[in-house]
Amino acid sequence: MAAAAHFARAQQLDSEAFKPTTTPSLSVFGRVVQEEVAKLPADIQSGLKRSNFAVVDLPEVGDLTATDPPLSPGILGLFRPPAEGSSDREKPAIFLYRKNLARAAHNDDELRREVRDTLIHEVGHLNGEDDDQLRDRGL
Repeated sequence: MAAAAHFARAQQLDSEAFKPTTTPSLSVFGRVVQEEVAKLPADIQSGLKRSNFAVVDLPEVGDLTATDPPLSPGILGLFRPPAEGSSDREKPAIFLYRKNLARAAHNDDELRREVRDTLIHEVGHLNGEDDDQLRDRGL
């Protein structure tokens, strides 16, 4: 709920950057994600299996403010490593943000591309790539 309130505030501050959109239902979005995951290369699918992968509506404020500078509330996905000092069994997490992905896409093809590219990007972080390396690969 807090993330939704922050997103609403962002819309008030910059209505052009945070336009209201039609967000696919959880079931429709889930089907798009499943179909795109099935098309990914085996190494990317393996990375998703090595993480706690989840689709959520919007990022949590704590995730946005965990870095300096803070992350944009419009991020499409996030890789969260295990907390320092956690057990070796603790898995990293990869999140897709349904509402932000829907806002970034203007049609079904764009939504699918955004989902695919975001998954590849976040698994890249899981595999140790930084944003510069991912940007060099077009992600």
